[in-house]
Amino acid sequence: MMRKIALSSLSGISLLCCLASPFLFLWGQVSEKNYKWIFLLASFFWFFFASLRVLIQKRNQRSDGNH
Repeated sequence: MMRKIALSSLSGISLLCCLASPFLFLWGQVSEKNYKWIFLLASFFWFFFASLRVLIQKRNQRSDGNH
């Protein structure tokens, strides 16, 4: 349960970074190069944490006998 909460939180933070980075660039807070790096890293971590959460959830369902 704690893993699910932690992974959900981390994937949510990554998604927020993905959504915030274009606005930071448009408002002139970050350069184009930094915007691209932030977006790239945040996208990677979002896919990683969200996928890991789903895999763990499916594994737990199989071990509980809930196919």
